[in-house]
Amino acid sequence: EYALCKIFIGNIALGELHLDFFNVNIILSYTILGVDMDTEIIKLYHCNEEKKINCFIEEDELIFSENVQDDNWAGQGMYFWDNVGNALYWKKQKMSHVSPDENVLIAECMLFLDRDYFCDLTNFEEEKKFEKMIEKMSSHQISTNESLGQKIDFLCSKFGYKVIKLFGDYPSTPQTDFLNSRNVTNRIKVIYCIKRGCSDILKSRRLKDDE
Repeated sequence: EYALCKIFIGNIALGELHLDFFNVNIILSYTILGVDMDTEIIKLYHCNEEKKINCFIEEDELIFSENVQDDNWAGQGMYFWDNVGNALYWKKQKMSHVSPDENVLIAECMLFLDRDYFCDLTNFEEEKKFEKMIEKMSSHQISTNESLGQKIDFLCSKFGYKVIKLFGDYPSTPQTDFLNSRNVTNRIKVIYCIKRGCSDILKSRRLKDDE
């Protein structure tokens, strides 16, 4: 593996492989660090004030959302976009709500996803499974009338889920004439929520270069 690594890095230096920072880390993680091949690696983006972004990158801390609407989303945790376009969209939204002397930045990282600790609410079969879990425990542990975020937080604390994936509806998203179809939209966005105590599954953190 060490020899393979030397050859791989040598080829990169010679320009024979044209891979970006994240692809290099993915390959080295699988071959050198012994990452389970069943682990998925997903590139994610987070937008926030400069101080919080620097803390996330330099101190390996999570930036927990403190929004009063979290109960209508995935509950407590740090929220991420799955593409840079959505992060840039959110950056524009945040910049309109911060003071002129504050800077808003985008961080990018890699999520090392173990599906044993993954709640995928974009999958209807998964959604039905979690609904049945809540119903079974509703008589003595949690009410089915609780908010989505409270139910997700309960399941995460009960069963150790670390990552929640969901769709978010953003009807105000700008859309070009290119998507001139009633069946296609860019207003449904994929969101990941990383739960408390799971900072170690986010690797290769860095600032996203300005577009």
